[in-house]
Amino acid sequence: TTEEPFGYMWECPDYMVVDGQRLLVCCPQGVDKQGILYQNIYQCGYFKVNRDITEKDEEKAAGLLGEFEELDYGFDFYAPQSFQDMDGRRILIGWVGMPDADYGNATVEKGWQHCLSIPRVLTWKKGRLYQNPVDELQGLRGEESTLNIRGEHRFAASPTFELFLEHISGEKLEIVLNEHLKYGYDREQGLLSLCM
Repeated sequence: TTEEPFGYMWECPDYMVVDGQRLLVCCPQGVDKQGILYQNIYQCGYFKVNRDITEKDEEKAAGLLGEFEELDYGFDFYAPQSFQDMDGRRILIGWVGMPDADYGNATVEKGWQHCLSIPRVLTWKKGRLYQNPVDELQGLRGEESTLNIRGEHRFAASPTFELFLEHISGEKLEIVLNEHLKYGYDREQGLLSLCM
């Protein structure tokens, strides 16, 4: 529990140690929205654990957990669980789907809905948890192409692609895919967004 109430139930707890830092990953339900935070039906994130989590002395329990940090600000990441692989990496995989959400997915007619996320390697640096796709995904890449874009530019890409942006100038950037899906970056606010 936290010193102040934080939702009514924490689902899918996963206690782990990443690069020497103890963490409790969980999905709190019943957390009110706060600005850009906690926009999902249910949240997904982690608490930094400040000492032995099995301590039963209630006086020592105060301050056990740090502030809650969301793992993913997207709208469809839930119930992650982790494991340690043979190389010692902490790998996290979540459910790409949200319980109790009203989905209108076309896949329902085909007999399936939702999927598992891309496996993420967790690392702890500079007091924060970092998540990166597993290196093994690089084996799925096709031919690489490089574009130097200034202003508006159109180009064709395969249905699945990986995009690296370097040296972004200006305060805002917008990438439109198929005229329906927009990625935006606002340097002043430090926000990357995805809109339909």
